[in-house]
Amino acid sequence: MIKQVLEDADTRPVTDKAVKLWLKKLQDVTYDADNVLDVINYENLSRQIQNQRSPKVCLYFSFYRPLAFRWKMAHKIKEINVNFEDINKRANDLGLRKVADFALSLPPVMETDSITVDPIYLGRQNDESEILKLMINTNGAVISVLPIVGMGGLGKTTLARSVFNHPTTRSLFDERIWVCISKNFDVTTIFKRILEDTSDVDNREAIVKKLGKCLEHLSVTGCNKLVSFPIDLGELPCISILDIRRCRELRSLPKGIGRLSKLTYLAIGGFSELIDFNSFQAALDGIQHCKSLRRLSLHGREHWDSLPYQFQHLPSLQRFGLYDFGIEALPEWFGGLSSLFSLHLRNLKKIRHMPSKEAMQRLTKLEILGVHESPLLEERCREERGSDSERSKISHIPYIDGLGQRGYMLI
Repeated sequence: MIKQVLEDADTRPVTDKAVKLWLKKLQDVTYDADNVLDVINYENLSRQIQNQRSPKVCLYFSFYRPLAFRWKMAHKIKEINVNFEDINKRANDLGLRKVADFALSLPPVMETDSITVDPIYLGRQNDESEILKLMINTNGAVISVLPIVGMGGLGKTTLARSVFNHPTTRSLFDERIWVCISKNFDVTTIFKRILEDTSDVDNREAIVKKLGKCLEHLSVTGCNKLVSFPIDLGELPCISILDIRRCRELRSLPKGIGRLSKLTYLAIGGFSELIDFNSFQAALDGIQHCKSLRRLSLHGREHWDSLPYQFQHLPSLQRFGLYDFGIEALPEWFGGLSSLFSLHLRNLKKIRHMPSKEAMQRLTKLEILGVHESPLLEERCREERGSDSERSKISHIPYIDGLGQRGYMLI
């Protein structure tokens, strides 16, 4: 009877104070009943052991101690039954109804997907290699199941996701399907989930894949609680505009930027101080092959004294904004950005030099230059004279902003 009422109590809002007190009372009485059962079990076990050790004392235990023990336990059980009856009466007063033949409520299945990025992946490389070897070197055997066994939190899903997305796995199978299975293993349910993944039914994996096929513009800015990027951007091949800036707690950079072949605009930087230059540069690996990139806004750190090498290989780049770096000069490879139309430099406190005059003159399409909050370079450009001065390097640019000259910025 109490069990039937509990299902209705579970649906009541947690703010219902009377129901909360009723549940607390029920919990206390349940603990009492559990304790009584423990004592009875202990007494029975103790009696069995005592009889085995000293059979001569059996007569004593058979009459005196069991009688007193039974009387004591009977009194406690009667008291517990009275409490349960009182709890049942209180349930009626609260209007808790009896729900007959209710099904046991199971916790919802925590769905996973194959695209989420795991920010911390340590100590599983050997396991990953072993699984890949089993998949490759089958020796003619047909492998249908490779179980990964372990208690919760050890990284089974992380390991499975890493194998699923490994280049070797991609090359072995024409079609890969990620299916999340609940603890209640049911073959029919599994087959249904596989069909959902290959159709338009919206489970989590299908939703993420569908999102990846249509998402073109992704902006993540000012998210100060974001610590790691949850998805592999390489799985979103249609993205053309990507803006990830001013996420001050972001410690794990997004993966897959270099695989965005349709990217036309990229703004990135302003992350946690725990991210060093090498990590920042590594996250951009592959971007040098993106021939569609036209606009770039790059935010660094004042102690970073160099720029990511990948951007010297982008002759199609038209607009370049450079912010917050600690470089002392723009590198010579800037002269190879033959399509550059506008260049904006801001908050480069240590910069003193533009590229060489020869490199600057190769930028025949450069029409707009902005220099702001970069005092050393601004001073040299205003005051220096001569054929190889900083001023002479930029004299051919039609519109200059930030050096005491009137102009405008389009970047």
